[in-house]
Amino acid sequence: MDAAQTATVRRPSGAGGTAALVAAPTTSLPEWPGGERNRDYRYMWHRDAALVVLVLVRLGHRAEAGACLRGLLRHCTASRGVLTPVPDIDGRTDSTERTLDHLEGYRGSRPVRVGNAAHEQRQLDVYGQVLDAVLVFQQVTAGSGDGSGAGAGLDEDERATVYGVADTACGLWREPDHGIWEIRGEPRHWTTSKLYLWVCLDRGIRLAEPTGDPGQPLEKWRAQRDELRESILTHGYDDGVGAFVQSYGSRNLDASLLRIPLLGFLPGRDPRVLSTLDAIAQGLGEGPLVHRYDPRATADGIDDPEGGFLLCSFDMVSALVLAGGMDEARERFESLCARAGRFGLSAEEQAADGTMLGNYPQAFTHLALIEAAMNLEDAGREDSLHAWATRGASGPG
Repeated sequence: MDAAQTATVRRPSGAGGTAALVAAPTTSLPEWPGGERNRDYRYMWHRDAALVVLVLVRLGHRAEAGACLRGLLRHCTASRGVLTPVPDIDGRTDSTERTLDHLEGYRGSRPVRVGNAAHEQRQLDVYGQVLDAVLVFQQVTAGSGDGSGAGAGLDEDERATVYGVADTACGLWREPDHGIWEIRGEPRHWTTSKLYLWVCLDRGIRLAEPTGDPGQPLEKWRAQRDELRESILTHGYDDGVGAFVQSYGSRNLDASLLRIPLLGFLPGRDPRVLSTLDAIAQGLGEGPLVHRYDPRATADGIDDPEGGFLLCSFDMVSALVLAGGMDEARERFESLCARAGRFGLSAEEQAADGTMLGNYPQAFTHLALIEAAMNLEDAGREDSLHAWATRGASGPG
């Protein structure tokens, strides 16, 4: 199965395994040769795991999607709705980071790290990542009775866990965090984090409305969702830049905001989306590659450069499809696919000369590739494509 081949899966012996997928099976492969952007990716990130669920559902692999989703929900249950990033495959959340100073590292790139200090951060986007996957899974499987083991959708306890995540997010959206890129500095009001908190509330409301589950504060969630949307449109978009910006008060571009139309926050042909795509292509583009941000402008604490971010490069393809830019989308997609390694696999990043950078193989690179391929395939069926982007009930499956 294409999606499963892009990540390492371990199901411990005995009943019930974890169905956990790590972001990559490697540590400390540098994001720039000789640099110090070296991290340990042998952990499960909620955002990566949620994207696995979305891709598996869309490919029709419902039982596998259910196994992955329920692994995510076990973490949500254990944490009582407060999501801690970077659990390991056994569910533990303390991945203390240390350096192995006796090792030189790949091409002299030091330090070599074991563990990941991101587990200590607050990353608010993960709330929306999980709820987005839950909504799609529930839409496709609830009451389907397909015999896959996923046909009943979520049970009452699982839905209660999900609602707990949504209610927690309701009280967090005004707070800063470390963001989707896990910047190791002072927390900021990252626009992408606000976007995914909006997603969390939106999906929580849409999950609760048809089930009739009692006791959910839907009016509060609706009010907070609307207020959050207005906050993003007011403070996340800069008229002078002509784009949604990296954080409130900044003028920096950030390619994670390519997902705005992919999440149904705004239509793909909205002028603010179109201008954001143009700004990112001009300011962060390098051929078919798209850099996630400008490290110096972002002040991420590391002076080293980095390569084009392949997740964002494929997200540009998907965003262009929704924007109606089919010719450019297809050209970018074909160019990116031609840059894959000899085994058809890709790392987290890539240099302009084709050198793979960062940990390898990187799960979300391949998941974004699959998503882009499916969006290109659906481009001629606008109703289906629109339904998927807005998470309409007829979209997935």
